[in-house]
This record gives sequence, C-alpha cells and structure tokens, in this order.
Amino acid sequence: MKLDDNIEDLYAQRLIKAFVQFKRIRLEENENEFSNGEFEKFPLKHSEVMILFAIKETENDYPDGINVSDLSTFVRVKPPSITPAITTLEKSDMILRFTDPTDRRIIRLKLTTKGNALVVKHMDHFVAHIKGLVTYLGPEKSTTLADLMNEVYNFISTNTKQKK
Repeated sequence: MKLDDNIEDLYAQRLIKAFVQFKRIRLEENENEFSNGEFEKFPLKHSEVMILFAIKETENDYPDGINVSDLSTFVRVKPPSITPAITTLEKSDMILRFTDPTDRRIIRLKLTTKGNALVVKHMDHFVAHIKGLVTYLGPEKSTTLADLMNEVYNFISTNTKQKK
C-alpha cells in the first residue's frame, strides 16, 4: 500500500522518535550498568559485553575456544576492530587468550569463570526485563511486538543484502 508522501513522512518521523528513545535509554543505562557490584574494578563497554555474549553463544561450536577470525565474522566486524576489546577483556580476567596447540598462528578465546559469571548475570537481568515487559504488555501485545520486530528485522536484512 503506497501512502501519500506527507503521511509517509509523518509515520517515518514517529518511528524515528520511537527508535531514538531506545538509544537514549541505552546510553543512560551504560553509564553504570557494567561498573557496579563485584565487577566495579572493570567497567566494560557495550561492545566488550557483546563480545563476551558472542563467545558464550559459540561455546558449543568451539569447545576449544573460538579463534579471533571466526569471532569477528560472528559479530560482523573486522578482526582489528575487536582486538582492543579483546585486550581489555583479557586484562579484566573475563576471557582467556591463548595460542592453539596444533597451529601456533591461531589465537583462541574462552570465557573465564569471571567472564561466564558476568554473562550469566546480565542474561538473567535481560530475561527479567523481558518478562516484566510481557507482564506489562500482556500476551497479545507481546506477540504482536515480537511479530513486528521480526518483520523489521526481515526488512532491514533484505534491504541490506540488496545494497551489497
């Protein structure tokens, strides 16, 4: 269905405002989100936490530890872009960086006990937020929201692939 350009602009502006609100929330939360409690000595950036989550998510596929190249592919960034984050995470005792015993050219990464605890803690926190959202919205609106988010993902994914 093609909308009048003025109406389409109004809807676009409303969506932009809605999306921008989430960016503001994330920036406000990140000021203290990863620097409290037992992890106070090692405040982490959002990108560093996302790397921890990626390492955790790939543990079953890489039981000996994921290599930097595969990790960068998984998180969709170039290896030099994640190297500083990996260094910070290693210094913070969140990950273990080691040379592959069968091929010394390969550097592997694994979560430490401390890194795993942080991922579990933040995953529990995230799940609690989502459950709170489901309680707030109710089952019908939660289902609608999930369906809409999947449609948005499909739209963005399809348009990104077409531009390449």
